[in-house]
Amino acid sequence: MSVGTSDIDKKISEVMEQLKKLREELERCQIERNEVRAELARVVEELNSIRVRIREKKQVLQSLRNERDLAIQELRSLRGKRNEIRQELARCREYIRVLKDHLRALLPHIRGREQDESKVLELLEKLEWAYETAPTNLEWEKEILKKIAELEFQFKVITKTKNLQKTIDELRRKYNELAREFDELRAKMQDTYEMKILPCKERIKQLKEEISSLVTELERLKSRRDNLKKRLSELAEQSRSIRARIQELEEELRRLKLMKKAEIIAKKLSERRGALMERALKIYEKYKRGERVSLEELKILYEAGLLEYPK
Repeated sequence: MSVGTSDIDKKISEVMEQLKKLREELERCQIERNEVRAELARVVEELNSIRVRIREKKQVLQSLRNERDLAIQELRSLRGKRNEIRQELARCREYIRVLKDHLRALLPHIRGREQDESKVLELLEKLEWAYETAPTNLEWEKEILKKIAELEFQFKVITKTKNLQKTIDELRRKYNELAREFDELRAKMQDTYEMKILPCKERIKQLKEEISSLVTELERLKSRRDNLKKRLSELAEQSRSIRARIQELEEELRRLKLMKKAEIIAKKLSERRGALMERALKIYEKYKRGERVSLEELKILYEAGLLEYPK
């Protein structure tokens, strides 16, 4: 069953309408693909920027860690010196305590007596001179020798107490010097911690938080990039599918147009054959009546099949 011209025209219109819609859809796909490409380029650029920022912050972080470690080493060195001084202070305190105990043990021997070494020595010399020059008297000599022995002991005690006191005073000066150095080290340790270690620790903590935030943003952008790539792939596949369908419809349209053209030609040929047959019948009537027909008219009769070609 042949398809009529009106049916072909209807089908052509339908195909052309489908092609219009598909081309519009393809254009929308292309627009979206361009938008997705632009967004993907922006995301990739932002990803690269964040990677650079993370790398820079990690370099600063490592530098701060090195700085902190040096400060910690310095603090440990100061702490070691402070501990050495603390031990030395403890030894000084113990030595001073022992010497003061010795001094307290000697003081009763000279309490209430002359404590001026020069005067005791002068008195001792006088007694020795008197002993050597005075007439012999046994009781008096015993008394003089006793006083000389007491003064010699007193002189030794005075000398020893003075030496002990001198040593104690020297130890106290040394103790005070060590205590001052101990306080300086403690202050320096506090400054090292507060001015070097603590700021590094705070900055390190801040940098870690910043890096963590950037890593979170990096992961978000990676996910966004992957989604955009996936969408771009989907749009590319959709475009290929639309183009394939457009190609099919264009082939169908060409086929329908050829059919329409063939039908038009067939119709024209049919009309021409009808006119030819009508004329041939008139010529054939004329031929049957025995009237003269021209060569051209004979050809028409042969072409219409009203006469057979001579064998």
